[in-house]
Amino acid sequence: MRYAIVLLTLLFISCQKPVDDPPPAQEMDVPTSRLQEMDVLTSPLYSWIELGPNGIVLARAIIPAAPAECPDIEIDGSTQPMTARGQAPPGFNDIQVCQYTIPDTATSASIGSQKLSLPSADPQHILVLGDTGCRIKGKDVQNCDDPQDWRFPLVASEVAANAPDLLVHVGDYHYREGDGSQQLSTCPTTKVGLCWASWEADFFAPVATLLPAAPWVFIRGNHEDCGTADSSSDPPRAWRGWFYFFEPRPLGSRPWDQDGCPAYTDPYLVPAGDQNLLVMDTSEIPDDYGKTPVQTTVDRYAHEFTLMDGLTRNRDRVWLTTHRPFWAVASWTSNATQKIATTDATLQAALAQSQDVGIPSSVDLLVAGHVHLFERLIFDDGRPSQLVFGGGGTELDPAITEALLSSNPAVLSSLGVKPSDFTTVQDIDYGIIVPTVDGWSITVKNVNGTIDATFDVSNQ
Repeated sequence: MRYAIVLLTLLFISCQKPVDDPPPAQEMDVPTSRLQEMDVLTSPLYSWIELGPNGIVLARAIIPAAPAECPDIEIDGSTQPMTARGQAPPGFNDIQVCQYTIPDTATSASIGSQKLSLPSADPQHILVLGDTGCRIKGKDVQNCDDPQDWRFPLVASEVAANAPDLLVHVGDYHYREGDGSQQLSTCPTTKVGLCWASWEADFFAPVATLLPAAPWVFIRGNHEDCGTADSSSDPPRAWRGWFYFFEPRPLGSRPWDQDGCPAYTDPYLVPAGDQNLLVMDTSEIPDDYGKTPVQTTVDRYAHEFTLMDGLTRNRDRVWLTTHRPFWAVASWTSNATQKIATTDATLQAALAQSQDVGIPSSVDLLVAGHVHLFERLIFDDGRPSQLVFGGGGTELDPAITEALLSSNPAVLSSLGVKPSDFTTVQDIDYGIIVPTVDGWSITVKNVNGTIDATFDVSNQ
């Protein structure tokens, strides 16, 4: 399949249309804790619609643990009981997650006074963002109260104003991990650690208005892994919150035991009108830049390509959505020196090992995060274009300059991409993808209004 990319506007120029300055932090309607604000439960603390495998549509709601009885959901005027999503994990005992599977024929849904947006038969305005949490780890500490240091509350507010039909989060919701310990005794106060208070501060409070505005597709990031990706000594990360809130499939028999943490989950296909989103969990892959990948991990992901091939047969307009990109350029600073390298060796080794299958031929676009920049890679060898949206709020990676690429020519050549077909910008917060007759129109933006650019991707 041949992919053609046509620039409709010069990328990454200042927007010609003036925009208002972002509102100051005190004007943002971002509650510190809805548990503290609510005297009577007339609506859930937070509620949303998420899309899962094989067209399943789930309504989920977070309520206070006391009383722990799940609310009713109203579907087309008929009241139905929601059910609890198992027992809350350690650190989340003050809340309860409830859910209900929405029937295909439903035209309206609400929980209490909160209306929920059901899937569009033909979504035309798809928002993509990722890597949104406020980093608090070791010496890397963002100012979570400064809307310019941690912009996710501003991003969520602006995205909600864009009236999306579908929201895709490419992973990494929780960054307030501190020293990596559970910190259960102090987490409710500090909002740092693995508990409900840190999850609420990092994700749910900023998206309180955005959550019910459109259906979501959630993708697991490495910040939601089991804590074993880089070494067996790594502390647990935010996997319990991921499985409690966002994993669309049923919980296991020992859902919160560390030994029972699912390091891998199978890929699945999400139909969304004429689009098909193939969801792949790449959270277990370590930062293997320039390293020899672990063979057992390579074997697992090579197997997943066989699974994905079966899922996408006879499908059109397929995006392969992951957290870690198949092909991208990582940028970081070590000993005051900026370095760049290709990502991700594990995925590329798995592709090589499964060359008889590889990326399914029906995949037209690769969408990922993880690298805290915006990147676009165009290939002239038949591979689908790779887009990276990793700047949704967390601490950004160092900008990749032309001079740095010129002094490290092997980075792009090893990816099989020409310098003229590689675009990267540090200051992109989110993307808007609009289906066209022969592909998609993609707009990238930041909340400061200095970038508003559009380009086309063809699926021909």
